[in-house]
Amino acid sequence: MKKFKSLITLSVIILTALISLNAQSKSKDNKLTKIVLKTIQKTLILEPVKYANNKEKAILCVIPTKDDKDVPGSIWIILNQNSYYQKVIGNSITSMSIVNQVKVSSNSKYLAVTSVGEGNLILEIFDLQMLLNNKKVKTIIEINPHPGYIGIIEWSKDKLIIESDILLTHTSNGKFKHYDNRLTLEKHELFYLDIRTKKITPKNQILKTPVKYYSNLLNRKNHTTRLKAIEALKILKSHLAVPYLQKALKNEKNLRVKEELKNAIKSLKK
Repeated sequence: MKKFKSLITLSVIILTALISLNAQSKSKDNKLTKIVLKTIQKTLILEPVKYANNKEKAILCVIPTKDDKDVPGSIWIILNQNSYYQKVIGNSITSMSIVNQVKVSSNSKYLAVTSVGEGNLILEIFDLQMLLNNKKVKTIIEINPHPGYIGIIEWSKDKLIIESDILLTHTSNGKFKHYDNRLTLEKHELFYLDIRTKKITPKNQILKTPVKYYSNLLNRKNHTTRLKAIEALKILKSHLAVPYLQKALKNEKNLRVKEELKNAIKSLKK
């Protein structure tokens, strides 16, 4: 606990100095400020925030920590830019132990955080004002694409732009916590997450018709990619995939892929 308190104190001193430098400096290109900021950002996460009923700005500071058993965690602090007042608003509020990304919405209503632990990467959306004013953690949305990747790009009003290598529009039980890891994508794709409706929409239009997306992969040179595409089409359980599978079967030379194509056609025709 003493180690945590000393770390908080040191961080507050550094951050207060940085704020003071910014306030005193008339030049936008203050070299010392830039050096201090760059040094801090290697270990701390800093995000500007605003209170809903107060025009005064503040800084959200996430400090990585480790306990006596070397277990990682984090301490969340608010620094007031004008009075330099600081308060601890939370301790390891995320599902996973290591905070990876933090992004505050432009209206300071929401806080998007990705955290990682035991190879699991999770995105959480919190009610920021409840955290600031009441020190209460209210999770609005949680997305767990395990074992896939998920990352924060930026906020666009009440929508969060995220990227993933998993088809986030399809869950195994209608909840964001359960994805079928066989519905993987060739590369990271962008998705729009609407916080109010809790709906996810892909930026890439072809992902809106996943049968076509995975059917296109049946033509790839790598037979492993073709096998994954067949598996994905079986999971989607759409009879619309049958013509694509039949066409692929006519041109396929790999015996294993041929067999899987036949099995998929048979399964989807039932």
